[in-house]
Amino acid sequence: MTKIWLQSTDSDQYTEALNLDLKDHAAAYLGVKPCGAMTGIFFPNTRLEILSDHPPADFFEPGTMFTVSDRLKVVLEEFDVHAEFFPLRIIYDGAEYTERTFYFCNILDCVECFDFARGKCTFWKKPDFTDRIQKIKKLAIDEAKAAEHDLFRIAKGGEYIVCVSEGLAARIEELKLTGMRFIEPKDWRFGS
Repeated sequence: MTKIWLQSTDSDQYTEALNLDLKDHAAAYLGVKPCGAMTGIFFPNTRLEILSDHPPADFFEPGTMFTVSDRLKVVLEEFDVHAEFFPLRIIYDGAEYTERTFYFCNILDCVECFDFARGKCTFWKKPDFTDRIQKIKKLAIDEAKAAEHDLFRIAKGGEYIVCVSEGLAARIEELKLTGMRFIEPKDWRFGS
């Protein structure tokens, strides 16, 4: 069964961070398209400042930057996820954090797996966008379409939702990696 990947809300795991280079490289970040490859495209030297009172968790998400630790990256690579990883510089407590390495994980897998029979959504009315979901009222995943994917986004309007296979979620939990939580699609709400 597919799970939805969210940032942890536990105060000891939630990592608040600020992209220190957003202003200088806004055009580069805006050029990132959901599920679009960036290999060969300039990815700027990016510094993230940790604002939390504790060191960064294995996963955190300043803005829409899906950020993973070297430990989490290894697990994602074990599952051969379709993603690119770009190194980030982490600033914690006023200095460069070197205990672990962190990466922007650009998820390349977008799957048309919204279950229209069980879920509820509205579509855009604009010409050329009428096949794209505008708003999801009740999330349901077509498990047959999602079955071969371990880490992906929902295509055609649900790209802001990160999905994970039950196997990958279980492996992450088994290793006690921090900063994320996994919920059932039926429990998902926008902004949850």
